[in-house]
Amino acid sequence: MTLLLVLIVGYLLIQIQFVLILVLLSLVFATVMQRPVNALERRHVPRPLAILLMYIAIIGALTALFVLLSPAIREQAVAFREQAPQSLVDLRAAWLSSGNALLAGPGQQLLDRAITFISNPNQVQGMSVPQGAALGLLTGLGGSIVGLLTVLIISFYYLMEKSWIRQLVLLDWAPETRIRVSRLWDEVEQKVGDRLRGQLILCLIVGVTASTGYALIGVRFWP
Repeated sequence: MTLLLVLIVGYLLIQIQFVLILVLLSLVFATVMQRPVNALERRHVPRPLAILLMYIAIIGALTALFVLLSPAIREQAVAFREQAPQSLVDLRAAWLSSGNALLAGPGQQLLDRAITFISNPNQVQGMSVPQGAALGLLTGLGGSIVGLLTVLIISFYYLMEKSWIRQLVLLDWAPETRIRVSRLWDEVEQKVGDRLRGQLILCLIVGVTASTGYALIGVRFWP
């Protein structure tokens, strides 16, 4: 019976793994946002408005980044399409003379199809996307959008009702254990939040510095 129960629980967890991942991501995202939201609340900004302001700031920053980089990405994409065929032709010639059966056979054929696709995608034969693959792509895109909205909604309600959720979780614990678990809860949230915020700031600094440096020294396809 114990083994059967374990198998049933494991099966149920596998079936709802996407939901569990969304909940975990929501808690992590809420932990990252908690300190800025608390700082805004201390400045007499209502908590719901503080959370919404953080959402607007994050979405606005990502949108601004995309708008700023889109002209460069478009220009580099055109340059890549013009230069990639010749680079692939040189690579195909190297593969043909390499003596490796895999590279000289299927490898160079794959490169040949890639060259044709990049040079003139409208005339590629036998490379149409299957209906199932297109449906899977649309389903994955829709699932990603729904997952993102779910993370934002769960994080919002967690930040709003965190005190009530904590009281509900610690309701049946002994008073001395309740105090210790509550203190541990605060410490974990603080440490995890500080580390994740630090990593995000580090990623931002490295990304901006590297992109600026690549653009200044003229590295091809720097975006």
